[in-house]
Formats: sequence, structure tokens, C-alpha cells
Amino acid sequence: MIRRLPPKSRRAGYSLFETLLAFALLAAVLAVLLPGQSQLLKRFSRGSEAVLAQDYTHSLLDLIGLDEAPQPRATQFAYRDWTISQDITAHPEISGFLRVTVTVFDDRGRVLAGGSRDVARGGVLQ
Repeated sequence: MIRRLPPKSRRAGYSLFETLLAFALLAAVLAVLLPGQSQLLKRFSRGSEAVLAQDYTHSLLDLIGLDEAPQPRATQFAYRDWTISQDITAHPEISGFLRVTVTVFDDRGRVLAGGSRDVARGGVLQ
């Protein structure tokens, strides 16, 4: 007795239409998701730049009064693509002290970071 094998299915793989449809769906999903990913990446980049600017601000404030006694003045200088503004003014409430304010601006003029510290005329007040 000879056994017959069941006939092979004519459908051994995907048709060209099914493959094109899958690619079209994938393209549609990626077209929706990629702009959102781009926005997240921009936000992350801005956030990390703000953290770096804040760290730089604190470093500048820590250096005030270490090398020489601070004098009232306003200065601006560039670092990276930032503009750093450093203002040393008389303290509004305590005589004999200065208030040092450091502000970091990005290339568009937006404030990235800022901080202030009270300084005795002879050095940093802790």
C-alpha cells in the first residue's frame, strides 16, 4: 500500500503585496515616532547643557576672591557658545560685603544658569 503525502501548500512564503504592505505600515509608524524622538533628544541636549552651565557657574562663584580681593565691576566674556555675565556689586543689606552674580546665556540670549554669592571684601563668606 502506497501512502500519499498531503499536497504542499501553494503558500510557502509571503507575497510581494504582503511584504510591501508591511513596509508601508512600518514607514507610517516610524514617520509618527521619529519626530517625537527628535524632540526628546533636543530636550535632553538642552537639559545637559543647562547642567553643565550651572556647574560652570558654581565653579566661577567658588573662584571669586581666591586670587585677589574682588572689586565692584561688571564683566562679560565668552566660553563655548555661551556669554557669561559676572556682576560684582555692593551688598544691598550688609556693609563691607559684595554680592557676586554670575549668569550664563546661550547663543540665543536665553538664561541657561545663574547664581549669586555674598563675598567679604577680603574673601568668600561661607
